[in-house]
Amino acid sequence: MGVTLPSENPLVPPLRPAVATPHRRALLLVSGPLNTHERGNMASMEQEDPLPPGYPCVRSSTFSSASPFLCPEHPTNEDRALVFDDMVSVLKLAPTGTRGPLACLFGVFDGHGGDGASKFVANHLHHLIGRSAFYESIDYPADEALASAVEEGVASVEQAYTDWSKRSGDTSGCCACVVAIRGSVLCAANVGDCQAILITDKGAIVSLSRPHRAVDLDEKARIRSNGGKVVQGRVMGVLEPSRVIGDYDIKRTWPGCVIAEPYVLVRSLPYTRGQEPSILVVASDGVWDFMTQASVSKLVTEAIRKQKDPRQVSKELVAAAREAGSGDDITVVIAKLG
Repeated sequence: MGVTLPSENPLVPPLRPAVATPHRRALLLVSGPLNTHERGNMASMEQEDPLPPGYPCVRSSTFSSASPFLCPEHPTNEDRALVFDDMVSVLKLAPTGTRGPLACLFGVFDGHGGDGASKFVANHLHHLIGRSAFYESIDYPADEALASAVEEGVASVEQAYTDWSKRSGDTSGCCACVVAIRGSVLCAANVGDCQAILITDKGAIVSLSRPHRAVDLDEKARIRSNGGKVVQGRVMGVLEPSRVIGDYDIKRTWPGCVIAEPYVLVRSLPYTRGQEPSILVVASDGVWDFMTQASVSKLVTEAIRKQKDPRQVSKELVAAAREAGSGDDITVVIAKLG
């Protein structure tokens, strides 16, 4: 069953009650080593929101830079970003004047074959996540509820864009990385090679993503199991990322080879008054293909300590990636959590 997207109404109803697949989800326990644990072997996080009423403000910004090699086949910047410091107000989830738990959403969408998919996802994903039955559910632990809402949002926007592609003929696609924060829970999800890291108040780097490329051994095996092959590092010789939103023509021609199933990770996000802020960095592969997580962390942390605002830091990170040799579209989101 398709989904109709009225042009005057960006709200898209959820397509299904749940698409959560807990065996893929991972949780980083702040109280212990920052190791990834399979859902079936881990304890659930506490359902109570431990954040004090004075939870710190979130300051964030984004900066995007088009490829310096624009051409008739690539005439514009195909990236898009999503930055919401206050999802409650945006989605009107609470009455005016009331204040629920902190709720933020950040995303980077790296388009290819046009900007149709990246623009579509940036315009609709936050509504789909916020309208999920899981988003404000009290029937599940907080981590499971948020992760399920994000997974459902990604699945729903994929289905909605597929329906749109069939009607419009737009077969563009995009990689995506989104980070949702609700109360003390952070959930990151990605398809393709956009990635996010969290730099803790102690300076530790926590990777929040797992890139999906055709050359990865697990992805190559999955592609082959669906009757496909990897040719010159690309799915069927066509597409380098092996998981994307959109690309309806490829998914129709080689079913199961390219999918939109995200990698999802959940962790708690504690806050202690007076500590250094944690810093979230979400970026397209135009950064990660040319800079290490350590070099990104060093640049961003030093800039934040010099009291530079997130937008200036975003610009400096893009400039550093350009200097390192990146000729791709680059989009960066920086969020200072504290």
